[in-house]
Amino acid sequence: MPGAANIPAGFFDDTAVDDKVRAVNVKAKRRVEEADEWAQFTAFTADIEAEEAAREQREQSSYQQRDERADVESECVTRHGTR
Repeated sequence: MPGAANIPAGFFDDTAVDDKVRAVNVKAKRRVEEADEWAQFTAFTADIEAEEAAREQREQSSYQQRDERADVESECVTRHGTR
């Protein structure tokens, strides 16, 4: 069998056999894959946290505007006796 350098990329369908033939350090490969997956996951969770913070800010702004309108309405009722 020719050396690993002569095997075309994607030659094997079984990645475990392919890695073995190519003399890939499977543990190191897995560590890199796990690190990549973790980076993707943390980026995903950061996006979700940012979206939730923005939604919370919009809600707080909405509540504040509602409360301000209620205060103005209450003041009008107090001053003029009607709504």
